[in-house]
Amino acid sequence: MLYPFRSTVACSFFLATVTLILSQSVLPVRAQTTAPDTLAKGFTSPPSTLRPRCYWYWMDGKVTKEGITKDLEGMARVGIGEAYIGIIGGQAGDTGPGGVRTLSEEWWLLVEHAVREAGRVGVDIGLFNSPGWSQSGGPWIKPQQTMRHVRSNEIRVKGPQHIETTLAAPNGAVQDIATLAFPAPAADSDSIGNHAPKFSGGAGLERLFDGDRNTKGAIPGGR
Repeated sequence: MLYPFRSTVACSFFLATVTLILSQSVLPVRAQTTAPDTLAKGFTSPPSTLRPRCYWYWMDGKVTKEGITKDLEGMARVGIGEAYIGIIGGQAGDTGPGGVRTLSEEWWLLVEHAVREAGRVGVDIGLFNSPGWSQSGGPWIKPQQTMRHVRSNEIRVKGPQHIETTLAAPNGAVQDIATLAFPAPAADSDSIGNHAPKFSGGAGLERLFDGDRNTKGAIPGGR
């Protein structure tokens, strides 16, 4: 009794599909085109949502109201839509002569000035969430929470044998992740150096790279 039911479902689906295709075939086709002048205008004067954005690094507290205004006016002139204030350095003892300490009251007044000036010239402002090149740096980040990269060392052994050894660790603070052991592939001992292109000829051009300006080489005939 299952087979007729399945046949009915398949037939109904087929008829529904044919009906849908036929009904779609009689619909009027409307070409959606974009006027060339509209497209060109979109490139020459794009909306603010499509304008490029940039990082705006405030380095070591070397920030002034005059500099902020000139930067933002320059961004607006070339079409920058948004600038992200990157807080780089500027902590206590790191500003140098004439620098403003980051997160101080004077520094926040400069941020307010930047926001007002950005609104005047039509540039949006973003702000890194904390000082640091990583955008999330700060003295509260412990060494075990910092950004790190994975390094590896390896040794190659030939069995069968029992071996006890210590892998050389890189310098600095490290944390062991895992030790892996696996059979080497059949072509593991091969080297790309064995497949380097080889050239023949009597010019001896390799001698021209010996660092001696007086070295000469004879170029044979032909091309």
